[in-house]
Amino acid sequence: MQDELSPAEVAEVTGRTRAASQAAALARLGVPFVFMGRAVKVARTVAIAHALLPQSRAVVGGVDFSRVK
Repeated sequence: MQDELSPAEVAEVTGRTRAASQAAALARLGVPFVFMGRAVKVARTVAIAHALLPQSRAVVGGVDFSRVK
């Protein structure tokens, strides 16, 4: 199961509160989503790939070389 954005995060990303308006905004941006009538679902990985989320929320992997001595 994919991790999806919460309704509040979708509203923040699109700047819209109504699901139909959110779907239209995401379609204009070319972001894949699922419109379920009353809700819009966007996978978190898709939002990260399209740079819709702030960098602080993006999962960053790897070694933190600043801590290596």
